[in-house]
Amino acid sequence: YLNRTQVKKVSYNQIPTSQAMKQLTLFFAIALLFTACRKENDKTDLYELPWNTKYITYRNIQNMCGSHSSGFQVYYRDSLLMEDCIQFGGVSIADSLLISESSLLLFKSSGNGSVVLHTKDGGLSWSSINTGPPPLQKFHKVTPELIYCITYNQKDLYFTGIGKSALSLYKTGLVAGTHNITDSGTDITHLDSTTIPINDSVTFVIQFR
Repeated sequence: YLNRTQVKKVSYNQIPTSQAMKQLTLFFAIALLFTACRKENDKTDLYELPWNTKYITYRNIQNMCGSHSSGFQVYYRDSLLMEDCIQFGGVSIADSLLISESSLLLFKSSGNGSVVLHTKDGGLSWSSINTGPPPLQKFHKVTPELIYCITYNQKDLYFTGIGKSALSLYKTGLVAGTHNITDSGTDITHLDSTTIPINDSVTFVIQFR
């Protein structure tokens, strides 16, 4: 049989101390954080690496976030990668350029301007490059590592290099003839220049050296 002193001692030891409660709380907090991180990375765990741009799709949606709105969603297979929606003006993916199995450009257009979304790892991560006012005139690929995005607004053209380039929102007029631009910030060594026809009467030549 236990005497009264022993009974009190056993009962006391079964009650968690303040320090034990703190440790228990910390344990549950870490467990919840780990679970949240796992959920955030679920989409990367679903599919075998490396990802491939051929599985990336997008759709533009009218009234996505209410009346008088429009937006878009970008998917990798069946998983939503990103989405955006704007009321009274809207936003959309107006065009795309497939560069390789790992590299893809999406031209995001809205009343606030245009942005090129660029992935280099099949859609796992994306960078955003401001490219001036929409709409898109054209993409011009020099190499897989250097693409020019040309947008226009009324009689102005905007040139932005995607990749290593010194051209960022370079503004020039839309005037008939052949015009030269210098881009001294590239790694291009096997070409002196690249020619970009805009229309039947306007052509630009970008000089690399």
